[in-house]
Amino acid sequence: MSPDTHETVQPPDDEFQRFTDSSTRAINFAREEARRRQEVVVGTEHLLVGLVEEALGMAAHVLHCQGVTLTRVRAELSRLRETTPAHTAPISRLTLSPCAKRTLKHTLHEAQVRDGDVNTEHLLLGLLDAGETASGYRLLQAMGVNIEQLRQETRKITAPKDAAEPSTPHSTEGTSENEPVEKPRKRVVEIVIMLAFIIILYCLFVLRHR
Repeated sequence: MSPDTHETVQPPDDEFQRFTDSSTRAINFAREEARRRQEVVVGTEHLLVGLVEEALGMAAHVLHCQGVTLTRVRAELSRLRETTPAHTAPISRLTLSPCAKRTLKHTLHEAQVRDGDVNTEHLLLGLLDAGETASGYRLLQAMGVNIEQLRQETRKITAPKDAAEPSTPHSTEGTSENEPVEKPRKRVVEIVIMLAFIIILYCLFVLRHR
């Protein structure tokens, strides 16, 4: 495995305006992971660590279900660094690798198609869609993760609610089933009231003409 190409690219600040608090924390965790390792470029491998570390995000939940824990992913990243060391230097300003930047851009598209916000699950989809060009993707492969199953489970989370919960047809059917029952009952009550009124009038008529 080789790390993402280390061409430093700094994303414009306005690209992060649509990111939720949870996804922003995941990105910050990724930056901190790179800083902890004294690496100057934040790649998709750091992003994967950030997604797992952001425990409140749905991406972490899906990853944990696949056996991807913070300890495991950090250990696998350390093994990667033994064979392909990253660029290290005194850190003044962290930058994104081109692959990481493409991943973040892809998440914007995923979010716009679905709910308009960039959540951690969108970040994970962006990483998965980057394929083997992303070090984070290859880390998942090295841990024996079923990539296709992980992608399917993540897409279930991002699917539109209307498609997942077709509640309107059920409520319509319930109304149509109740109408044939309620109408005859209402008619019977009206007939009983009318008959009672007629009987009362008849009794009054009889009493008056005695």
